Amino acid sequence: MAKSPAILGVHLLDQTLGKVRVGTLTRDGDGAVAFVVAETFLRDPSRPILSLAWFDPDNDEGTRNRLARRGDKIGLHGTLPPWFSGLLPEGALRDLVLNEMGPGDHDEFDVLARLGGDLPGAILVVPRNSGASVGRADHH
Repeated sequence: MAKSPAILGVHLLDQTLGKVRVGTLTRDGDGAVAFVVAETFLRDPSRPILSLAWFDPDNDEGTRNRLARRGDKIGLHGTLPPWFSGLLPEGALRDLVLNEMGPGDHDEFDVLARLGGDLPGAILVVPRNSGASVGRADHH
């Protein structure tokens, strides 16, 4: 079944910097999902740490390379890239969320969009057109 293309803005809530734009999650009509790190976040050496998997404590170039690498930032058929999938509830809690969302062919992207304001790790995921793209690293 075809999915509705959608774009979600990904932000990190930092105690010092406030809301920092990290990038976008995009779903195409086939359900393929890709996370693309914002260029401003990528180039900012004082960026907050999004994930230790994408952080190189020895040098910033290593961190930039990990953030820019696409292989671990792609999901197919409505699944999220693994790091984002790990933010979602599992089991009975996920079933509760899906039930609350009502009938339909909801995938992980839909669940993330639904729960985007209440995720672990100070992550905020919101529809791209919601005006949530304010903050220090948001200039395009």
